[in-house]
Amino acid sequence: MHDQTRTFVLRHSRIIAFISFLFIGLVVVLCYFPFNPDEVMVWETTTYIPAFEKIEMRHLHPVRWPRKLVPPYALTPSDELAFKTRVALPKGSVLTQTVLFSTHQEATLSAMVPAQKVAISFAADAIHGVGGWIHPGDTIALFTSADLKPTHLLFPTLHVLSVDKALLGLPNTNVSMSSEENPRPMEESLPQVLTVPVTMPEAQVLIEAREQGRLTVVLKAVGDE
Repeated sequence: MHDQTRTFVLRHSRIIAFISFLFIGLVVVLCYFPFNPDEVMVWETTTYIPAFEKIEMRHLHPVRWPRKLVPPYALTPSDELAFKTRVALPKGSVLTQTVLFSTHQEATLSAMVPAQKVAISFAADAIHGVGGWIHPGDTIALFTSADLKPTHLLFPTLHVLSVDKALLGLPNTNVSMSSEENPRPMEESLPQVLTVPVTMPEAQVLIEAREQGRLTVVLKAVGDE
């Protein structure tokens, strides 16, 4: 009897080891993540993530949230993380599809516009556009000036979706040449056309300021929202 048992164990040692590891793993998972039907596992950001950044595992960790408090369209660990951010996400944010767009989508401007916002453009020459050094993905502030009116801050934070035909996340085929290759003076360079996402009421404000006065762009530091 003992010989038969020993023979059985030897023949099926790999299967027994696999089942043992599976059981131990299940026990560990249940100890660290006990099942609770009133809770759901979601992704939470562990660091600040800039706008239009590709989501990676190093940005996230799984946390349990009460099911009733989970934001709509929240991503869970079972979802594929093939997304980029539409807006900057502070540390501790729950990851939801409303602030993301899929990296599988065709790279179009409309795919990068956040929900409930529209894209609008304005021109800025080198003098009023930080010397022409604005690039897709930059964060800017926008001032407006008009005759007989003091200059004032119009928008403290705007995310640049595109500059001319250079779209965020795509190779820029319209990069200007260096000063040695392009000796044109700054005042003769063409204005950049910047496209930014805003709400519909903000679009009205920007259109009025664009048509009635002069806009000046201020470039903000990386991570400065």
